[in-house]
Amino acid sequence: MSRRANPFAQSAECWELSFAAPLDAVIALEDAFADIALATSSFEQPHNHAQWTVQILSDHPPRDVAERTRPVEKALGIALSAPKLTRLRPEDWQPQLARDFPPLRVEGFYVHGAHARASCPPHLHSVQVEAGMAFGSGEHATTSLCLQALHRLAACSQPARVLDMGCGSGILAIAAARLWPNAVIVAVDVDAVSARIARDNMKINGVRVRTLAGDGYRLRQVREHAPYDIIMANILARPLVQLSRELKCHLRHGGVAILSGLLQSQKGMVLAAHRRQGLRLKQALTRQGWCALVLEG
Repeated sequence: MSRRANPFAQSAECWELSFAAPLDAVIALEDAFADIALATSSFEQPHNHAQWTVQILSDHPPRDVAERTRPVEKALGIALSAPKLTRLRPEDWQPQLARDFPPLRVEGFYVHGAHARASCPPHLHSVQVEAGMAFGSGEHATTSLCLQALHRLAACSQPARVLDMGCGSGILAIAAARLWPNAVIVAVDVDAVSARIARDNMKINGVRVRTLAGDGYRLRQVREHAPYDIIMANILARPLVQLSRELKCHLRHGGVAILSGLLQSQKGMVLAAHRRQGLRLKQALTRQGWCALVLEG
C-alpha cells in the first residue's frame, strides 16, 4: 500500500527504511512511521509470497525505529528482522523511480510513470501516475482489483456519471475517463494534498475530471451530480462500512459500486453493511489477501 506526497520535491536528501514483514504487519508498520514518512510503499516479495517489503521514505534518518516497531511486534506476536536504511542521493532518484515503479499492465490499462510514457502499447489505455505521489499507483493489489473491475464493466456499461470517493492519486478516475470520455466524472479526497496531486495527474493525462478536496459525500459538488451510475471507493474497510448509507443515497437505482481497500477477512463486515442498505453482491475479486466487491444498487 502506498501513501505518497512526492518526497523528491520537498528535500535535497531522502532516506529509505526497508523492512521485510508478513502481510499482517504491513499496515501497522506504515502507520507506525506515518508522522515522518514522505511516502510509503509496500509490495509482495516475488520469491517469497509470505513476506512483503515495506519501504518508508523520509527526509531524515529515523532514530527511534525500535520504539516504533516494538508495539507492532508485540501486537502481532512476531519478531521483525533489522530494517535496511539507505540514503538516496539526488542523482539516484530518477533511476530508483524507474525501478520502483515499472510499467504495469492491468486488464486493458497500462499504468506507468513519465519514464515509460513512450512504451505504452497502442491497444492499452495509458494511465500515467508518477511514483512518489499520493496513494494509488496501480502496483497495490486493491488498486489493481479496482482497475480489473472497471475494465469488465466497460463491456456492458455506458455510465453518464461516475464518482471516485477517496481518489488518492486519481488513478481510478483517470481509468474511468479513458473508458468513458463523455461521462461526468467526479473525484474527491478528504486530503487536500492528495486532491491537488490528483488534479495534476488529470492534467498530465489530458482527461476531464472534476477533482475536489473536502468531506466526501457532504460536498455540495458531489451532491449536485448525484445519482451516480458508478461509485468507486478504494479506501479502508471501516470507512466503507461507515459510508455505506451515504453511498446508497448517491448511487442510481441499478447502479454499480466498486469497493476495495479491504482484506479478505473483512469482506463479510463490509458486505453486510451494504446489504443492509439494499445493495447486492455481483462479484468479489481477490488478490494477495485483499478483496474488491462489485455491488449493484
